[in-house]
Amino acid sequence: MVDLASPLLGGFQDTLEAAFGPNWGWVAGHAIVLSIAVLLVMMIRNRDHIMSESGFGKSHMADAVVVLALVAVQYVIYTDSMDFPSSTSFVLGIIGALSLRWMVLVLE
Repeated sequence: MVDLASPLLGGFQDTLEAAFGPNWGWVAGHAIVLSIAVLLVMMIRNRDHIMSESGFGKSHMADAVVVLALVAVQYVIYTDSMDFPSSTSFVLGIIGALSLRWMVLVLE
């Protein structure tokens, strides 16, 4: 059987196989991957409805994308250049991005 879940789920797939056995772990992992794929397709198909009915406008979405990009950039800098652990780098990236957002919005 083709194992698509292991590269995507990583160690979690190994945990599923340890908990449910190799066959049912394979089924559970692929069910999770299939569910995520179906949800992504549904989200992409209904993006106009989601944008119009959620209460969030394009400015909110652009703000979220910028914050996520800043977190990603800071994460890479902290892990690669400064050799911080992943969790610490992620937390510092979130704190840095949100504080920068606050400075731009409040202190401008």
